[in-house]
Amino acid sequence: MVLILENESPSFPLELDIFAFAQTQQELSGQLNVASLPRVAEEVVCGTVEQHLPIKYSVKGRFSLGADGKPELGLTLDMTAVLWLECQRCLGPYEQTLPIHTRFRIVKTESDAEAAPLDEECDVIAGSTQFDLLNLLEDEILLALPIVAKHSDAHPQCKEYFDTPASSSSKRAEKLDEAASVKNPFSVLMNLKSPDKS
Repeated sequence: MVLILENESPSFPLELDIFAFAQTQQELSGQLNVASLPRVAEEVVCGTVEQHLPIKYSVKGRFSLGADGKPELGLTLDMTAVLWLECQRCLGPYEQTLPIHTRFRIVKTESDAEAAPLDEECDVIAGSTQFDLLNLLEDEILLALPIVAKHSDAHPQCKEYFDTPASSSSKRAEKLDEAASVKNPFSVLMNLKSPDKS
């Protein structure tokens, strides 16, 4: 039996029996606002939280029998998020698309999850009858973020930073100094102060 749940409202199941969800192969899909994900909201450009497109997600439960004949439970998660991040080269905002596809195997306890062998194609998570699915979705978005947020190399806004590594670092440092000067009005007084004390 497959039960498909559409969730396009701000509400979200805060607690989910993940074992039953997987065993009955249920599906949950819908949209989430960035504002409902506080840790993700901290990563986007300040002041853009309400401007983001909704994050589309789909979660499907999986049930099968393993080679040993024992039942195996799992989840398949698909998401598409488009976030406004700050480019670490030019310090300007840019859109980062995050296509996310993750498979999970569900075990009973955290100890079971820690003892499970590494699998490059499937992550192992501890299940619960009060599973926090929203927290899992937010974790996967954070894991999908680039290590260094930046425009593409060909983007005109960043092109001037690609001359040499040295010039790129120098120009970025100048940008940071300018930003610091704006935030610190006393820097103007420091510049007016004569270095000659005699």
